[in-house]
Amino acid sequence: VHDFWFFARYSGRGYNASSFNDFRLGDTMQVDFGTPDGWLDHNTIVTKKDSSGIYISYHSNATLDMPLGEFLYLTQGSNYYGTLLKSQY
Repeated sequence: VHDFWFFARYSGRGYNASSFNDFRLGDTMQVDFGTPDGWLDHNTIVTKKDSSGIYISYHSNATLDMPLGEFLYLTQGSNYYGTLLKSQY
């Protein structure tokens, strides 16, 4: 996760989100769980965005389309890093 975050930014293929509202489908969010130590522990992907909100998916626990607000509630005290990926189209 940490290496992906580093690569996306320093390769020019991704940049920081200013807020969660910046997320588009396919963008990613990295998480530094618990007491933040600067090492990113988890990666999620934005898989749905509609008038109800933003939804993320991730491989642990086979989670598909969890509301972002629910994830933030469950992981309180963590640091979040939004990576907006530049479109290749």
